[in-house]
Amino acid sequence: MLYQAPTPSYPLLIRFSSSTRSAGYQGPAPLFPFMSSPVSIGEKESPVSPHTEGATSPTSEKACGEAEHLRNEGDEVFIKGEPVVTTGRDVSLYLVDVRDDGDPALTFRSLFIGTVFACLGAALCQIYDFKPVLVSVSTVFLLLLSYTVGLAWAKFVPRRSSVEGTRFESLGPILDFFNPGEFKIKEHVIATLVASTASYGNTAVLNFAVQRLYYSTDVKAITAVLATFSTSCFGYGLCGLLRPLTVYPSEMVYWANLPTVSVFQSLHFDTAANHKRMRLFLLRRGLWTQGQYGRALAFQGFSWCWSW
Repeated sequence: MLYQAPTPSYPLLIRFSSSTRSAGYQGPAPLFPFMSSPVSIGEKESPVSPHTEGATSPTSEKACGEAEHLRNEGDEVFIKGEPVVTTGRDVSLYLVDVRDDGDPALTFRSLFIGTVFACLGAALCQIYDFKPVLVSVSTVFLLLLSYTVGLAWAKFVPRRSSVEGTRFESLGPILDFFNPGEFKIKEHVIATLVASTASYGNTAVLNFAVQRLYYSTDVKAITAVLATFSTSCFGYGLCGLLRPLTVYPSEMVYWANLPTVSVFQSLHFDTAANHKRMRLFLLRRGLWTQGQYGRALAFQGFSWCWSW
């Protein structure tokens, strides 16, 4: 399958291997190489400045040269038997899976996990917002952390089925509230949305910083909290009102979010390969943590030696 944004500045064609189709795979085509299906990415040519008039890249010229091999099947366009993704309909057919398992989305578990990581990410972002070096937590990192915690929650927190037929059966509804079962994609998306939305801080805080720094205005804590909360609610409410224009139309495809969608579906719809991915992630995370502690101890030792 060929993936090409509607008006790319740097054309890059991604061709999915046809071996997936020959193996009998009927689901949506994968987007990244870490998914179960094999992927081969074409060589990226030298980027061409979008401001250069009449500039074309070698990849674009190659695609134009193959235009004579196009064949249409309804509204779909194919190049050498591979579909070209350009519209929202193509995205729903070839890139994302519209599968719905009917699992709950807004649960105590999803909101609790998202809120905890939102507090940590927001605190880190706001502390470093006034530092020379800006630090923020990426959405993919929060996605993987939420997935890890969600799986651990579903496995170790008692479920309703664990007390059925015992004298504690009356606690079943309470346990079902805290642990409704398997941690699935909808809960994962809610937790990641809550965490990632707050992890980049709130620009309303800068207003209070400017008032204190340049105008010697001491804003009370309750005033700052309520003002930040009200501005956030206004923005989210405005987004909700604009959903018929920005979300519901099928042509409103946010191409930058497709990698995140692919990660979600790869983690939850391809569970057979998830154990290997999780082991790799935990290994890299452990090595990164040890490296951070090692550098901190090394610099601390150098400072002690220098002071002597």
